[in-house]
Amino acid sequence: SIERYACQYGIAVVMPEVGRSWYTDTAYEAKYFTFITEELPTFCRSYLKGMSDKREDTLIAGNSMGGYGAMKAALLCPDTFGLCACLSGSFDITRRRHTPAPLPEWKAIFGFDLESTLDLEGSCHDLYALARRSAAAGTSCPKLYLWCGTEDGLIRANREFHEILETFGVEHHYEESKGDHTWQWWDLHIRDALEYLLEK
Repeated sequence: SIERYACQYGIAVVMPEVGRSWYTDTAYEAKYFTFITEELPTFCRSYLKGMSDKREDTLIAGNSMGGYGAMKAALLCPDTFGLCACLSGSFDITRRRHTPAPLPEWKAIFGFDLESTLDLEGSCHDLYALARRSAAAGTSCPKLYLWCGTEDGLIRANREFHEILETFGVEHHYEESKGDHTWQWWDLHIRDALEYLLEK
């Protein structure tokens, strides 16, 4: 359905493949974060001649792991991304209080055996730390939209990240409503995200 929404708003939508990389420059030398934040925007702007290079016209969005990746890119690269939408974001990979133990592929991604995901706390993979640093630095934070369904297993993590953003004074728009971790609800709420983020 995103093609119809793109036509409605007159925007280009680029949907890259990142595997299960967690939007990271991985230990096995697949540089997914660099690809998303540097290579892809440069390529798209050269290939699609009418594409704006202004941060206020550049939106990054995702759901689940993609919501984590979108937020990570937005907080680390605010000069590139001025708009960010996260649907059912898997925000707290460093503590994972609300989900199971570290995933098997994380050694290949992050480069070490994780006895505890607390090993990632405070790193560039920790969204809580990135939000705190962004607020402390006084940088121009992207316009943020977050949504999660009340029947989604990630609802507690989303509520907690919303509270973290409020605590650090990071301006954002947070919504929760009926829904679970499926495309039915993401398709519905990406429309809300676009309406909120693209309104002038």
